[in-house]
Amino acid sequence: MKSRIACLAVGVGALALAGAASAQQQEEQPQTRQPSSQPGNLAPADRQFLQQAYSINQGEVKLGEVAKRKGTTDEVKNYGQLMMSDHTLALKELHQFADKANAKVPSQLLPEQQRAYEQMSKLSGAEFDKAYIDHMVTGHEAAIGAFSKEAQFGKNPVLKDYAQKTLPMLQSHEGIAKFDQSHPNEP
Repeated sequence: MKSRIACLAVGVGALALAGAASAQQQEEQPQTRQPSSQPGNLAPADRQFLQQAYSINQGEVKLGEVAKRKGTTDEVKNYGQLMMSDHTLALKELHQFADKANAKVPSQLLPEQQRAYEQMSKLSGAEFDKAYIDHMVTGHEAAIGAFSKEAQFGKNPVLKDYAQKTLPMLQSHEGIAKFDQSHPNEP
C-alpha cells in the first residue's frame, strides 16, 4: 500500500510540474488573436465545450457517489471521493463562468454520461469495481482530448484558461485509474 501511495505521489508531482511548465511556456508566447470574452458571445465550439465539460464533471461527481456507496475496495471508494471533490470544484468554476457569460449549461447528464451512470448503478461487488475503474480510464482519456482541444483552439480566453488549468487534474485522475486498473486488489 505504501509503495502504491508513493508511486501515485510521484506521478501526481510529475504531472503538476508538467502543467506548470506548460503554463509558463504558454505565457511566454505572444497572443496572436483577440478572442471574444463578451457575455453571451461564445463561439459554437466554445459553447459545445462548455456543455461537454459541464456534463463530464457532473457525471464524475455522480459516478463518484456510486463508487463511494458500491465500491468494495478502499482504492475504489477513495477514488470515488476524489472524483466527487475535484469535479465538484471544477463544476463550480464552470457554473460561475456560465452565469457571467449568460450561457446555458445542461440540467441533465448528456447521453454518454447518463448511460455510464445507469450501467454502473446496476453493478455491484468486484464487477462494479472493475467496470468503474475501466470507465474512469476511458472517460478521462476522452475528457483529456476535449480539454486539450479547447486549451489549444478555444476562442474564449476564460474557457481556454479553464481547460488549461483543468488538464493536469484530469491527467492525474487518469494516471491513478490506470494504476488501479493494472494493480487490482493490491494491498
